[in-house]
Amino acid sequence: MKARLVVIIISIFFPLLTIAQNNTDEVTTKLTFGIEGQVYPAGQMYGLRGEYYLSPKSELNLRVGYNSAFRKDFSGLNDNEQGGGWGFTPGYRYNFASGYLKNFFVGARCDFWWLSIDWRDADNTPTTGNTQITVVQPTIDLGYKLHLSKSLKATFSVAFGQEINVVTKGEEVGQGGISLIGATLSKRIF
Repeated sequence: MKARLVVIIISIFFPLLTIAQNNTDEVTTKLTFGIEGQVYPAGQMYGLRGEYYLSPKSELNLRVGYNSAFRKDFSGLNDNEQGGGWGFTPGYRYNFASGYLKNFFVGARCDFWWLSIDWRDADNTPTTGNTQITVVQPTIDLGYKLHLSKSLKATFSVAFGQEINVVTKGEEVGQGGISLIGATLSKRIF
């Protein structure tokens, strides 16, 4: 599973780096790398993030990270759900580059997570177990970019979407609507 994830990451980043090196248009040869964190009511996500600007208004981005879930009894299925796992997130953002909305953006992204969730039920007969899930999480994000210098920026965002368990090995665990608040600190590479 980890080998597949490495192959997927390389196959996404390598073409972007090749495009960036072959592109002679100064405006579109921007590549940034940074760290990203997001929180949601039942967990946290942390990762490394890369952004490739197709133009000043258009960017592709990719995050590789870890999702730490502590759902307690939010799912309504179990009294306590905790766990985590690795994943990646490709996305697209449209940047409002001028006017009143300058530095604001709107985007779409889709997380892919491979999570291991330990759960516990305290009904009449206490039960515990572990469920392995593959999660697809499409979201729409809105945010603001704060340029700290020519090469350093901080980004703040909110996102709304759906968490969908597409593969479940074990008892069912929670899924459904999700809202996130996030921040990124990134540096322009070129």
